[in-house]
Amino acid sequence: MRLREYLPRFDSRRKLRRELEEAGSRAAALAAERGELLRQRDQTFAERDAYLRQRDEALGERNEFLRQRDEAIGERNEILRQRDEAIGKCNEILRQRDVALGERNELLRQRDEQIGQTNFMAERSARYLHRADAIMRPAAATRDRLLLFLHVAKTGGMTLADIFARNFAGDEFLKIDIAEADASGIGTWSPAALERALSRLTSSEVGKLRAVWGHYGHGIQVHLPKPCEVVTVLRDPVDRVISTYHYLNDLASLSPEPLDDYFLGGRHHLLAFDNYMTRVLSGRPALDPAAPSLATTDSHPRLTDTDFEAAAGNLDGYLVAATTEQFDETLVILGSDLRWSLSDLVYNRVNVTASRPAQSDVSDRLREKILDWNRYDARLFERARAHLARRIAAYPGDFNRHLSLFRELNSQFQRGAPVEELRRIEREAAIHSAITASASPTF
Repeated sequence: MRLREYLPRFDSRRKLRRELEEAGSRAAALAAERGELLRQRDQTFAERDAYLRQRDEALGERNEFLRQRDEAIGERNEILRQRDEAIGKCNEILRQRDVALGERNELLRQRDEQIGQTNFMAERSARYLHRADAIMRPAAATRDRLLLFLHVAKTGGMTLADIFARNFAGDEFLKIDIAEADASGIGTWSPAALERALSRLTSSEVGKLRAVWGHYGHGIQVHLPKPCEVVTVLRDPVDRVISTYHYLNDLASLSPEPLDDYFLGGRHHLLAFDNYMTRVLSGRPALDPAAPSLATTDSHPRLTDTDFEAAAGNLDGYLVAATTEQFDETLVILGSDLRWSLSDLVYNRVNVTASRPAQSDVSDRLREKILDWNRYDARLFERARAHLARRIAAYPGDFNRHLSLFRELNSQFQRGAPVEELRRIEREAAIHSAITASASPTF
């Protein structure tokens, strides 16, 4: 009994021993694991220390580079400072130079102003001296007989008006306020506009007038204060219609409808495309209605043979009825009528419609259509050509020689030659011609 009482106590000790042995094993395992972890930690610390050492070396190199950079920036800033100092000195020199140039330019301006006044007086004297050999009285543009230029739109009239404006003094031609022109359905200026302009002049100023020009129709003569001689310029109707079409579109900043679509597609056109030149020169109010500028043949009458005969009869009575295509010939004739030298007539073309197509690009069908609509203008254009041919045939001198000389003068003028040089060339040509004529044997 007593042995059995001690057995459980012995079993507990054995169990405790086993637990102690297991705890020891676990402690040994933990100690081994801890040792491994410490070894890994120490290895990691060693790697970290190696990385830190490399970092410190890199930072050292970077700091050296930064030091060198700062040193270079310091040197650069010193150079820039020296440069700015030099620029400051240079700017002061330039400022002083500009002040000196300004003073010089003012002196030159005063000199040029004096020279300009001298040249202006010399030029006017030279022009009239050069005309002193013209014994015959001018046919127009005198104090008692006006020159009236009926400017038919898109025929080169702006160029001719520019020539007139250059040759007449400011008080010798009538100035019209375009805002008061009261243009008709085909763009001609109202007689009321001319009368308003005349009403602003004194009788003395009216007496000085030598020329009137503008977009007037035939018949405006009765509103003038003096008798007049009429000059006008016509143009091939196909060319004029095409130029007008593109000019009107350019004026309105529109993209034009193709010519073929416009002229071949509709039954009615603007009056400006329907025998416009004949309408202007006919002198018939019904053909030049006081209507909006976009009036068409839909609401206004077309022309008849009687209307054409009226226009043709008026044209036959003009001093000069010329054509755009013979513009140079026209100017030589006009210069003879007005007793102007050829160098007075040189020009650069004005108000040219650059957007219009070349004539070669116009189809035969379109050309025929425009001619059909403008058959009276085509006949009137031929009448003007015949008129100019008669004037050339009756020219008092060697027309071809004068025409050739004028074209040479005009070519030089368009290349920039001064008018004084052109007058010298013209005088020398006249002297050479006179010497040649006197040396020629007579039989």
